[in-house]
Amino acid sequence: MLKFLGILDKEQVEYVSWKNNHEIFDCLKGNGDLDILIGSASEMRFRILAQESGWLELKNSVAQFHSVSHFYRVSPIGKVFHLHVYFDVVTGESWLKEFILPLKEFLISERVMCPKYKIWVLGNKAQAYIFLIRHFLKTGSFTSRFLYWQEIDSYRSEWLLCGTSPEDLCGFGPIALDSYLADSGIGDEFRAPRLLDSIRFRLTMLKYCRFALFSLPILRLKSFSRRALNKILFKEKKKFLGRGMIIAISGADGAGKSSMIAGLNKSFSTFQSCYVYTLGKPQGSVVEFIRTLVTSKKRSINIEKNKAFKEMGLKKALASVVLGFLRLRKAKRARAIADEGNLVLVDRWPTNKFGKMDSPKILSDISSSWLLKMMAQLEKRTYEKIPRADLCFYLKVSIDTAVSRNETRVKIGKETKSEIVTRHIDNKDVVPLSNKIIEFQNEGPFNEKFFELHSIIWQEMIAFKSKENHFN
Repeated sequence: MLKFLGILDKEQVEYVSWKNNHEIFDCLKGNGDLDILIGSASEMRFRILAQESGWLELKNSVAQFHSVSHFYRVSPIGKVFHLHVYFDVVTGESWLKEFILPLKEFLISERVMCPKYKIWVLGNKAQAYIFLIRHFLKTGSFTSRFLYWQEIDSYRSEWLLCGTSPEDLCGFGPIALDSYLADSGIGDEFRAPRLLDSIRFRLTMLKYCRFALFSLPILRLKSFSRRALNKILFKEKKKFLGRGMIIAISGADGAGKSSMIAGLNKSFSTFQSCYVYTLGKPQGSVVEFIRTLVTSKKRSINIEKNKAFKEMGLKKALASVVLGFLRLRKAKRARAIADEGNLVLVDRWPTNKFGKMDSPKILSDISSSWLLKMMAQLEKRTYEKIPRADLCFYLKVSIDTAVSRNETRVKIGKETKSEIVTRHIDNKDVVPLSNKIIEFQNEGPFNEKFFELHSIIWQEMIAFKSKENHFN
């Protein structure tokens, strides 16, 4: 984050950290969001530099505010950094941010270079000035006062950092605070202003409110309902602007797909809505067990090399048709979830290449029964309807590595060594249905390879959204 802020300064993009500066240390370490205000002439340049520097803009799924954006950056070791970017001075109640104040140029003009972190922050007097405005605007209703009280210790710390008394602000700033300073509640102790004093101040500021006064109670209720439902039911986090992405992790058995998927989900889901699907066996463990019984799968050390050309039995063909349908349904579900702005991670993705992993398997010829021919055509059409993933990583490892990893796996019905070897050879040329495929060598220590893959995925996500924005 410090490097990027340095780039902004070098490129003459005016910015200032304008609130919550008592938390700067944590923010710079990736343990919070840094609130920065961007100068009027710098918005476009900021967005370009953010993209070039590996920052991705996401949206809040339950609260989107005018001229407020969220930018994220993931470091090569998986640390997440968050910039809360304001293109106007948007403030007010925490759930509404209903005021847009004409203070941007004033705050930019009052910035000073922080000697400790070498970033632009507000000078003490300007910091105290904007704090007192927020102090009044955030305490003008019962709900907003409750939210303010919930974070009273943080607000107190923020005020103490200003090192300024309310009386020092007489005659200071474009919006006069003189008649309200004595009623601020900030003196020998720190407390919220009286409700009537906050309401009086808010009434004088109504010309800067972006909503009608009578609509505010309704908006508070809507915001509360939306947040409550999300917290209890939906549990959504940040989302992509526009449509999201399907990222598939494919590869032969023992390539490390499951471990990579689990790690990626754990990392990305800390800040954005992330869903995980599997298309290898989309039917789930119970149905898979039944399918195994129906198809009477037999294991043998000596697997026939010409098995792909042996006509499939009707029971196995029917199971293959059902499997194709389940994959199609799960793939369409993944596409719908991604189109809502979510990140979708998928363990394996189908291919149209006959006889390969996750592909059509029913072989028929002129001598086959009409029923088998019909099922073969049905299966083929089913796979043709499967949507493409946006990006697929095909993990590659040596046969020895695949066998070694398989031996340590805890799995019911685990493949034999000979099956792993055969599958590894048979599926080396698999081409999943994806708009882009990247081969990834997954030999080596897990942590090292995981963070390598993690970094590539982050870069691809930025490139994907950049391309989408270009065409839009």
